[in-house]
Amino acid sequence: AIESAYKAEAATNATKGLLLAQQLIISSAEFHSTGLVKRTLEKRSEPPSNAQSPRPYKAVIMLMFDGGMDSYNMLVPGCNGASRSYDEYAFYRGELALQKDEILPIDASASPSSTICDTFGLHNSLKGVQESYVAGDTVFFANIGALNRAVTKSNYLEETRTQLFAHNQMQTEVKQVDPFLKSPGTGVLGRLTDALTALKFRTGPFSIEENSAPTLSGQPGVSPPSVIVSRDGVTPFDEKPHKFDELDVIPSLEELHGATGLHSSLFGETWSSSVLTAITQNKDMEHSLGSTTLSADFPKGALSEKFQIISKLIKSQDQRGTDRDVFYASYAGWDHHKDMKHYMRQKLDELDPVLDAFRTEMKAQGKWDQVVLVTASDFGRTLTPNSMKGSDHAWGGHYFAMGGSVKGKRILGDYPKMLNDFPQDLFTLGPLNVDRGRMIPTHSNDAVWSAIAQWMGVAEEHMLDEVLPNRKDCGSPMFRESDLFDTAEYIRT
Repeated sequence: AIESAYKAEAATNATKGLLLAQQLIISSAEFHSTGLVKRTLEKRSEPPSNAQSPRPYKAVIMLMFDGGMDSYNMLVPGCNGASRSYDEYAFYRGELALQKDEILPIDASASPSSTICDTFGLHNSLKGVQESYVAGDTVFFANIGALNRAVTKSNYLEETRTQLFAHNQMQTEVKQVDPFLKSPGTGVLGRLTDALTALKFRTGPFSIEENSAPTLSGQPGVSPPSVIVSRDGVTPFDEKPHKFDELDVIPSLEELHGATGLHSSLFGETWSSSVLTAITQNKDMEHSLGSTTLSADFPKGALSEKFQIISKLIKSQDQRGTDRDVFYASYAGWDHHKDMKHYMRQKLDELDPVLDAFRTEMKAQGKWDQVVLVTASDFGRTLTPNSMKGSDHAWGGHYFAMGGSVKGKRILGDYPKMLNDFPQDLFTLGPLNVDRGRMIPTHSNDAVWSAIAQWMGVAEEHMLDEVLPNRKDCGSPMFRESDLFDTAEYIRT
């Protein structure tokens, strides 16, 4: 195939022929794999078309706050009087504490009885999140984190396999949710996608802008491979990658990577199939995103561009033929060892308008009830300040989920006591406070993902065990679908 393509082009222009031959050589299965490739000289069959799914659509978006968000300045207890939870918070945080004029009040009276207070507050940069919470579209999770098994302050170091307080290890654990590697090489979204694929859902796993490994990694060959989409959109495959505009490499590629025989190299077959499938997917994705317009007025910035791509992918789900999409996006820059209050305000000032625009867009598409966005981070941060007006690496933190089907206006989990008997005793730490406000989580990451997996359609216990291999041993109660969502019956279809 390479020789014939070279001769055909070289007959009129030797430089063009040489260029085409070089391009074909470095794209060939022989160049990228071992073994003999035996072609049948037949054209490879076309990939199946993306027919619209008849099943209701759902999507989950994991937004990762890389760096360790100081979520104790996102969600603040607000009670005075007998509870004195805000006074305890302000005393223990010191110069890092949000003052009352920096807090937006929210009513948490509908929360489970374990919540320490009926009134909480949000950082006043989160006006859109407050509005979503008041509308019943946002729920907060208090003191969530990586929890391998039930631990106490006296044994947590011996009983915890995850290397605590380290960015790389804690980020990996948040993405895997599999501390004992019962399903090695996989991530929580990858295993969720595998379960949904096994249930005959048409799945679409996407990472925006970056390699999300291991988050979207599933068992090999079970689900469609995850697709990395740039926040700038899809870069089209260049069919004419040189100054010779008339030199179209596609026909030669199709011939070079044509069908192979029974005794051909399996590695070579995998490469050739992947090359042509990727070219087809690139063309389809470029078309579906390029023809999709949004209604909401998104702000400028990298995070906004990521959510615009997610919004376009959701809007184009009929064209892509999916009924279950899974997205991963990160928002880095939360490692505030210095001037935490100043830099966190900057981050939240960028985050809130993006989430508000995304919510507006989903409502305009009629998809808000079919989407859930869940946030996560490496870890929480110390409540006490360091010498640079910053906070340091800790453990449990507070996060939130939002969507039209979310049973919002509540705080799930247990907001921990910082001191054991405030204000009578200002020195004895609370039962979960390891030191400096490093809190042992009361609920594991498994708890949140268990409810989300059920909402997405994974109902059987054995399949939930595959999605979350440590959920029965992590020492944490699991949230149920009915704890997080209003639409239990809708999910089962």
